[in-house]
Amino acid sequence: MRRDFAKSIFERLIREQILQFDDSILAIAGGEAEKELFASFGFKNVTISNLDDRLIGDEFVPYTWSRQDAQSLSFGDNDFDYSFVSDGLHHCSSPHRALLEMYRVARKGLIVIESRDSY
Repeated sequence: MRRDFAKSIFERLIREQILQFDDSILAIAGGEAEKELFASFGFKNVTISNLDDRLIGDEFVPYTWSRQDAQSLSFGDNDFDYSFVSDGLHHCSSPHRALLEMYRVARKGLIVIESRDSY
């Protein structure tokens, strides 16, 4: 994740009162960088998801971890206020399907940062 860019996006969303610190956020293809980003702002209700089989679930405390395939999320419709991904969609065999899943589970919106420019 390009931390400075992501941080500037979040600063703007908070300043414009789009994001609230108690909004529920699902981070797709997330890791330590996402944990640090959300913690730096004081977000309280974050679920970090990825496909890493080596994780046991406590690596992202105080946040929740969930093993999730971005293209087939197990969460229900509108379970989160926002879905977030940074530099993760290009890893999906169907980025469009992952984006649709993010849309399905989000009540308010999506935050997508994707720097890869490829075919």
